[in-house]
Amino acid sequence: MKLRARLDAQWVVVDCLGLPLADTVRRVLPGCLAPRQLRSLEFAFVSQRTSTEAFYLTMIAQEFRKAFEKIDVVDHLIHQRNLSLGDLARLARAELEIAFKRLVPRLDPTLPVLIFGDHGFRLAPDGSGFTHGGPSTLERLTVVLLLN
Repeated sequence: MKLRARLDAQWVVVDCLGLPLADTVRRVLPGCLAPRQLRSLEFAFVSQRTSTEAFYLTMIAQEFRKAFEKIDVVDHLIHQRNLSLGDLARLARAELEIAFKRLVPRLDPTLPVLIFGDHGFRLAPDGSGFTHGGPSTLERLTVVLLLN
């Protein structure tokens, strides 16, 4: 999905929203953003540099002048905890529920919402926890959800 195609939507960027959490975020949304409905769940590749800084630099280079909300809870879990994928999904679900519920009052109910990650993540080289910042496919692959 090209972001320029969804300039009409309100953007919510979830830092580090990778492919392994696609089902987690999909399941969280109905309870947090009702009565909005999920219109599509897609995937997108980001730049070779998988960091929030790289995301911001891309936004500047592409001359996007688009306001967005940012949720950092997944990135915090990735960096601050050495979790199994199951534990990461469980904690991410709880943290995302809180974050989305806090966000609802700031969203215009008449506009669609586009939720996407600035990058993904992968298993850490030593097998303990997860990481991002490199060019691997999992780090570059992120989830894109459109709600009406």
